[in-house]
Amino acid sequence: MNFLKKYGLKVLIWIILVASILALMHRFIHIKKHFDLSVLFNVKHYWFVALVLLLMFVNWTIEAIKWKLVTKYLQLITIWNAFKGVMMGISVSLIMPNRTGEFVGKILVLEKKNRLKGVLASMLASVSQLLITLIFGLLGMLLFQKNLMEKYLLISSILLLVSILFYLFFPVLFRKWLHFLPDKFAIFFTFLKNYRFYDLKLLIFYSLVRYVVFIVQLYLLFVFFGTTLNFYNFCLNASVSFLLTTIIPTTSFTELFVRNQVGLMLFENMVVYEETIIASFSALWLINIAIPAVIGMIIGVQYKD
Repeated sequence: MNFLKKYGLKVLIWIILVASILALMHRFIHIKKHFDLSVLFNVKHYWFVALVLLLMFVNWTIEAIKWKLVTKYLQLITIWNAFKGVMMGISVSLIMPNRTGEFVGKILVLEKKNRLKGVLASMLASVSQLLITLIFGLLGMLLFQKNLMEKYLLISSILLLVSILFYLFFPVLFRKWLHFLPDKFAIFFTFLKNYRFYDLKLLIFYSLVRYVVFIVQLYLLFVFFGTTLNFYNFCLNASVSFLLTTIIPTTSFTELFVRNQVGLMLFENMVVYEETIIASFSALWLINIAIPAVIGMIIGVQYKD
């Protein structure tokens, strides 16, 4: 029992990783065409890759703006320092489940006396992004994957949306519920009292923009690798894939394999070549995670606390 408490999550992550790798190997063995990336490239859209790379910096710059926003009541930092914190956070998160270790790198740009509250600020930024992922992922399941517990997801989606709207527009009533919450949650929600609700709404907006950036990046990569899709149906599948890879325990490394497997499961019904799906999701991981992680490592090595 003690072993499961201490190592259970790590064991689960490794099981998921091994299963994903084996599943992908099985796909390659039984693939109808030889896996040749050169036949996938749509040279007419080569500039799409440049645009995806540009959107990578847009993506993490927005995250830096979010980090600057959530720390403004703790310590005023420049957008450049916020960006450095975000990059270092990506590097640290490579070895943490579901990138939960990002706060370790982020709080390094704060003064030592502010770092403990900085962890709560980082949680706030992450929760705002998680809410957007949950909302659109559940709606994607409802609108497209109707066979997946439709009634349950409909109720969950409605409750989630109502809770968020209630929290945003009726904060006084919501805060009266704090004394009914467990201590761990009460501490976090009490911390939110430091923020104006305009700040929280702005945080949700930035998270939504980041989500749109993710969607556009993946779509551009699908087009680059030679596939034309209905954008509406693509968005539904992409939103579900983002939700599943968020709730499945992974590290940033294992996420590559899990994303590929989830992508294969969801996009095959759109008559997309397996090679295209794997190439697109792998490229998205490489551009959004691997490259920023290297940048974060370089910044971390040179950073003076």
